[in-house]
Amino acid sequence: MSRHAVRCLPSQLRLAVGPRISEATQQNTLLLVFRNVSATGCAMRGYPGIALTDRTGAGLALRYRRHGDQMITRMSPVLVPLPPDAVAYSAINQNTCTTFERRAVRVEVIPPGGHEALALRLPAYPILGYCGPGVPGHVIDIAPVEPTAPAVLARP
Repeated sequence: MSRHAVRCLPSQLRLAVGPRISEATQQNTLLLVFRNVSATGCAMRGYPGIALTDRTGAGLALRYRRHGDQMITRMSPVLVPLPPDAVAYSAINQNTCTTFERRAVRVEVIPPGGHEALALRLPAYPILGYCGPGVPGHVIDIAPVEPTAPAVLARP
């Protein structure tokens, strides 16, 4: 981050789920929206920390990878300034599981450079969850924070 950019604190942000994504074959993408709800501008750069939990609150033993795929960008992180009321985007993506051992009902998101999680209940779709080790759905790909939803969803 530049020496003039102030990192966004979790207390400055509200997390929401963006609109559903038209998926490529066997993909489940969750668009994340960060809104600066403070009166002060801030900036984000990098990848959010992600944890999916089940209905009991237990974390799902998935492999989280800061990496694009056929749905989300592989571009390097950029500085995203967030004036008051502005938004930034990220996304997570998982290959569809044929059967779920445990379904995710909540996502915890740590803004880049932060230590405190923002959390929200997952919508009915996309369906995300744990489907066992060694299967393609065992990996959650994470996109860097971007200034627009199309930039998050840009395919390389």
